[in-house]
This record gives sequence, C-alpha cells and structure tokens, in this order.
Amino acid sequence: MHYKIKLDNIKENDLWRKSMELTLKIQESTAQIQTPNQQLTVQFLPIFEAVQADVVQLYTDKKGKWHLMTEALPEEMHRCLAIQLQEAEMEIFRRVIANEFFKGEYAIPAHYQKEYQPIVEQITAILRPFAIQFDAKPKRPGQKAQHRFKKEFATIPFYVDDFNSKATVYWQKRNEFRILAGATLMPEAPLNKDGSLGFGARFALTLRQEQADKIKDNVTTEDIILKSVNEVGHFLYFAGTNSWLVLKDENGKTLDEYSVVK
Repeated sequence: MHYKIKLDNIKENDLWRKSMELTLKIQESTAQIQTPNQQLTVQFLPIFEAVQADVVQLYTDKKGKWHLMTEALPEEMHRCLAIQLQEAEMEIFRRVIANEFFKGEYAIPAHYQKEYQPIVEQITAILRPFAIQFDAKPKRPGQKAQHRFKKEFATIPFYVDDFNSKATVYWQKRNEFRILAGATLMPEAPLNKDGSLGFGARFALTLRQEQADKIKDNVTTEDIILKSVNEVGHFLYFAGTNSWLVLKDENGKTLDEYSVVK
C-alpha cells in the first residue's frame, strides 16, 4: 500500500519549508518513508539479517533504548530502523548520526557537517510522529582545549587514515610536526555552494604550493615539516575538523588524549 503524508516545518537545502510531502509504503512486516527527491529513505524493519555498509542501521534493545549498529549484529533486536542516503559518503554520514544522536566524538570536516545537518533535521522530523527519539548529544564545553607537548611524543608515530588521506606524523618539537614521505593527500578541495574556495581550502592550497617540489600525484615524495596540528590537517585533508581527534597512535589513542591539558 502506498500513501502520501505531509510533514510541517521541515528543513531542506538550508531553507525551512512549511511542509513536505513524503511517500509511505507499507508491506506485511515493513514500512518505508521516502522524501520527494528520493534522496532519503527511512525503513522500519522487524530485524536485520546482516551489517550493511551502505545503510545506517539502528535497533532497540529489550529496554527500548536505541543503538547504532557498528561492526557486528547484536544478539537482540526488538525494533529496527534503516536510513539510506543517496550519493552520500556513508561512513561520514554514519559518524554524523553517531555524534548527533548517540554521544559520538568523531571528527567531522566542516563541509560534511554543513552538508548533512539538514538531513539530520529531516530524519528527526520524520521520526517524531512515531515517538522515536535517540540520546541527545552531549554539551561540549565552550572553552577551547589546550594541548601541551612532551618530549616522549617525538618517538610516537601518529596516523591519519581518513577523508581520502593517509599519513604517518611525528610531533617532534613543540612547534614542529613531521609528515613522513609517502603520505597521500586528499585530492580535491571542498567548495562553497557558489563554487568558490573557502578560507581553509585556500590556506591548505598555499601550504601545498610551498611544498610543491615534494609532492607528486597527491603523494609526498619527501618528509614535510609543518608548524602545528592545524597545518597538518589543512595540508593532508583541507582540515574543517578537529585534527587533534584525527591523529591516532597504533592503538587508536588520539593525539588529543595524549596532550590535552585537564
């Protein structure tokens, strides 16, 4: 059975609309809601048979609490919800969902956060009539964290393997970071909606231009020395996120955890 349902006061493409007409499809044991452009699909299911990389999968435990499925099927699933977004970087979108609804602490580049935030608000509006609510995201402290260099950091390799970038980085002096040769750089700078380059992207391209003789086909051919973790993030993946959370040791401990002043 197919129905048309209307939601009031919903955000799309950074603009608030008075209403949006959605398509509701009901089958024997499932229901599916889809936006008019078919970009976003929310599906209610009795159970998940497998973990899917191209879908955000949510489920409730026996107490009715919602969880975000990650690497393995849980032993118990009482209600299941699948969220599918066309033409999306699903791993990034999954992290946005984790941060927004499940107290995640993932580093998200600003351009992705801006792109996916209206989708998050649409999901919230779609699920509200069904009395589905997730854990609220925690409040972040307003004061910027302070970090302190220690000599022992100079011997610890920190790794970047995200945002189409891959590198090994050493924080070898207070104002000196070394990116080892062979680092892969994110190839294309994110653009503003009008097609222009933002300040961060221009700064990143300036850093790359200064090191142009050490880069070939978006791979560094020699070690690169930069002055801060901020420069490292801009140079590797055009920043737009908290790079203290992106750089991690071999066990997944972030540079922030090593150096933040508590």
